[in-house]
Amino acid sequence: MKNKKSFASAAVVFLVVGLLIGFWSGSAWSKQAGRTAAEKQLMPLVNLAFPKPPADIRSLTGAVNSVYGATINLEIDDPADYLPHLDGAPRATQTRFANVTPDTKFVVVSGGQVTTKPFSLSDLKPSDIITVRSGSNIREAQKFDVMEIDVVK
Repeated sequence: MKNKKSFASAAVVFLVVGLLIGFWSGSAWSKQAGRTAAEKQLMPLVNLAFPKPPADIRSLTGAVNSVYGATINLEIDDPADYLPHLDGAPRATQTRFANVTPDTKFVVVSGGQVTTKPFSLSDLKPSDIITVRSGSNIREAQKFDVMEIDVVK
């Protein structure tokens, strides 16, 4: 009789442990399957709302860190980090070096008026927001020549 009770107790324990393991593994599998299905269904919407930046980028906007000679040290948002961060973290940034040439045109926007007027690099101050334009693809270029600099004053 004692042997039957021990066997029944062991069977119940084994059954409960088996059910718990099955519940845990099924729950983990379904979470992963659900996440994969949701990503598959939602990615077209995310890509529509937040399209990838183009492969050919000829203008960048950023903050001036400093100016050394004819080179502007520019802090820009990383083009590869374009999706919103759900945790509220700021976007990744990169430092680029924009070389001013004698042919570079300065465009100043002041009070809503766009003018091309004499402007020197010494007029740029750290944290000024500028847009630089180049004749070539500068998506990955660390150093590049600029054709035009747009400054908002």
